Amino acid sequence: MSLLASNDYQTLLVIAWYPNVRFSLMNPPERVSKSVNLSRPSYSIWAGACAIVVATVIVYLPALHGGFLLDDDLLLTANPLIKNPNGWWMFWCTHNTPDYLPLMSDSFWAEWRLWGMNPAGYHVTNILLHAVSAVIFWLLLRRMGVPGAWIAAAIFAVHPVNVRSVAWIAERKNTLSMLFFLGTLLAFVASEDTRSKRVYWLAVALFACALLSKSSTVVLPMVLLIITWYRRRRITADDLRASMPFFAMSAIAAVAAIWYQYHVEIKPWNISAEPPLWRLASAGYSVWFYLGKLILPINLAMIYPRIQIDTGAPLNYLPLFLVIAALALFAWKRRTWGAIPLVVSGCFVATLLPVLGFVNMAFFKSSMVSDHLQYIPMLAIAAAAGAGIAWVMRRIGSISGEVNFGANSIEWHNKPPLGTVLPAIVLLTLAMLSWTQAGLYRDRVTLAKDTLRTNAGSFWAHGEMAGALASAGDLAGAERELRVVIALDPRSIAGYNNLANILIREQRYAEASELLVAAEQANPESVMVHMNLGLLYAKLGYLDQSRQEFARAARIDPSNAMARDALAQVGGARR
Repeated sequence: MSLLASNDYQTLLVIAWYPNVRFSLMNPPERVSKSVNLSRPSYSIWAGACAIVVATVIVYLPALHGGFLLDDDLLLTANPLIKNPNGWWMFWCTHNTPDYLPLMSDSFWAEWRLWGMNPAGYHVTNILLHAVSAVIFWLLLRRMGVPGAWIAAAIFAVHPVNVRSVAWIAERKNTLSMLFFLGTLLAFVASEDTRSKRVYWLAVALFACALLSKSSTVVLPMVLLIITWYRRRRITADDLRASMPFFAMSAIAAVAAIWYQYHVEIKPWNISAEPPLWRLASAGYSVWFYLGKLILPINLAMIYPRIQIDTGAPLNYLPLFLVIAALALFAWKRRTWGAIPLVVSGCFVATLLPVLGFVNMAFFKSSMVSDHLQYIPMLAIAAAAGAGIAWVMRRIGSISGEVNFGANSIEWHNKPPLGTVLPAIVLLTLAMLSWTQAGLYRDRVTLAKDTLRTNAGSFWAHGEMAGALASAGDLAGAERELRVVIALDPRSIAGYNNLANILIREQRYAEASELLVAAEQANPESVMVHMNLGLLYAKLGYLDQSRQEFARAARIDPSNAMARDALAQVGGARR
């Protein structure tokens, strides 16, 4: 976590919403009246928390009208374990799910009994989880003495890059894991301040919950050490010992996540197979891309265009070099002006490490960057932005003379706080952008159309448009879109199968057969291709070929009941 240390910027606005506290902004924080307990919940805490929650709910109201999108079927609506009465414990001992995230899956299992196929309930949960996380973020920064803590939390709450994480039901793994991630940090900092072993082990337990909600939270131990250095400007042997349980849990979770990705989630047809040098160059581009979207959140998209990199061109490695050079410069100047930039950039880059492409993810086939991948990394930038706005407010005269907070009122001795216009403008602008962005998650077609506006090469968006056209009866239009999908992604299982289904509906059986045979050759381990070929052969009366395809599907996935049933039916027809 980042930010300006209070002993470096003692004259700055710590937060603009502290009624019940009496102090002079021109004096250091440690000179606050001893009768004031800033750690005890007060009216200001409840007021600030409610303001964040209300703002978050208002901004995300359009998302309540959203339906189920891509991956929502895999994780929720078409997941048999969700509907299984014993699914809540089966999630903990299975690898037949897209990701091993049992705690996140259990949240869906429980909600299925409340909402069923009504997406609004799941959206409400995601929005509330995000809002509560923003409140915890504020409390964390406040406890650390960070200037502009409330502003930073409000920026996190309403920033449009978070819309994908909050408005997309499948990203429950982000909103749930963030709750535990920030809870861990707050508990850890509190345990350091109070020397409470009970609070320390609470932090350990919360971290375990974070890992079981999303594996990318493995970066948390690095953040703990950065926070420790930020607060004390040193890391001792005791600090390293305190971090050991977190590092041990991270190591176990990282190994499990990598094994799961490579043995369960990633298939030959959905892997991104770029060489290591390409990945290195891409990582540099990704860091600056994410920072740019946080500073200027425009032209956001569900799927961004893939980065084009020529590994033989030295200039393509310049972004990575600049990242390393900046970190090195801040580390060199860490005893003076470089300390705070080092903390901010260190947290930002460290939390991006799992998603920079060094470890393969199925998503990387579509794009190497995505808004939902910087849900955790943006915390550092949001905190820095809040501190920066507080500094600007001080410089342009929003605080003049002594400011007294008492009886839930603010007394300005000289002039009105004109500088408070700045955070209002920033937050309102971000909120309006998020409101618009949240409305795009209404349905798959709306989201696909918006994606094509900025990324005409998105095979996912073309596939969604094909589905919409087919449902409307425009088979010719659907065929055009699906041929674009296959041209953009020659390994697309869905593209081949959906196009074959269109051709079968038009009774173009020979073309459909050729297409599925080509798909089988490109993806011999696809159960879907073998099943469709078997069904087509059965329809044409070629029972021997049909039987062979169903048998192959059953061998690839012995648990596939549909393949077994189809094989039995063809065998019965033969007899």
